Amino acid sequence: MPTDQKEIIAEIEENIRRFGGGFGEWCVGTAKDTRGPFFLRHQQADLGDGLASREAFSTIAAQAVVAHLVNDRGLELDGVAVPEPGRVVFVYCKTSPGLSAPRSDQAMITLNALIELLDEKSLIDKKEIMERVKRLQAQTELKNRPH
Repeated sequence: MPTDQKEIIAEIEENIRRFGGGFGEWCVGTAKDTRGPFFLRHQQADLGDGLASREAFSTIAAQAVVAHLVNDRGLELDGVAVPEPGRVVFVYCKTSPGLSAPRSDQAMITLNALIELLDEKSLIDKKEIMERVKRLQAQTELKNRPH
């Protein structure tokens, strides 16, 4: 059920206080819904990172909540984990022991979410995406090869 901006801010700040850590140790972002790969990963892996989400009345209201948490409280903006804007505001503790996945794993999760989104919107088919990914992997391997 959608919630008022002030109520979302109060609930998220209370969640942060209960879970622990300073505001600067937390990330905040928005999503269209809580059924995407980012949220599923958190549920399945039980990361223990204090993930909380609340639905705002609109995308604009969600962005206002995020702006407050970033500008007034010092949370880090997370536009990578869930790249599309939406009405759902989420926060998680970035220094949680459950978030110790290597950067490459996080990049692959982000890439997978992007592939699903592009495929869902029929902007590009999966075969073409996979061909591009293979080319990028080959380029990366060439760059990382010792000279």
